[in-house]
Amino acid sequence: MPPTPESRLEEILGGISAEEAAKFKEHLEYRSPQNVRAMKFQKFGPIEGGTEKLFDDIYHSAYATAKEKGLQEKKDPKSIADALELIVVETLKKLGGAEAEHAKTFEALKSSGGFEGDQERLNHLLQLAASYLGAEEERLGALLGGLRSGEATLWAQSVRQFTNHLKDSVIDHYITQHRLERVNQKNEHKFRAYLVKHLRDTHTATPDNVARYISTLTPMQEIFQRVDTLSTSEDPARYKALGLKKYQAPKK
Repeated sequence: MPPTPESRLEEILGGISAEEAAKFKEHLEYRSPQNVRAMKFQKFGPIEGGTEKLFDDIYHSAYATAKEKGLQEKKDPKSIADALELIVVETLKKLGGAEAEHAKTFEALKSSGGFEGDQERLNHLLQLAASYLGAEEERLGALLGGLRSGEATLWAQSVRQFTNHLKDSVIDHYITQHRLERVNQKNEHKFRAYLVKHLRDTHTATPDNVARYISTLTPMQEIFQRVDTLSTSEDPARYKALGLKKYQAPKK
């Protein structure tokens, strides 16, 4: 006889070790709406004031330096790379840890003539922004458009918009990295089952289709969306829209 959704769920839950459960719980707490707000407005790693203050400071610093050096009206490859460096490298330095190490390596490459021209330096900066700041390709393209415009107002606007975007994208990037350190292909099925248990234990909610939740058919982000929504509002009327229903534990 094939397993039922509930028997399959219980089978997986029974195989979760205490260490795995602790890691899963830690990640849910890390990515909770409450902690995300704290990272944005209170403290992000070593940075008091969170990403909100971090990227306001990065913008103002980049603006002041670019104005002093006349970068806002220049269109040559060196000036574009210099401007991008003011944002990316300074952010990596302020983040500290491994990010700061990448900034130091970049500066070592630059000082040793390790880049074959300003275009390679620019490409390296773009890669750093995408890999360690969570910057999206579309956002980077818009930023480059402003930096290359030769107009001070467009330069400032594009840098402001980009740094505002990083206030959230850096947090999203850190959350993704936090999950990848705790959830992998070998234990993802356990984490999915743990999320169902979390919904039941914490929010008295359960998926309409438990088997779909613990299957890779459902993107992880869709499940997180439900968990995050219920973390901020447990209005029962929203359960149906989220593909959930009220859960009542079976009587023993």
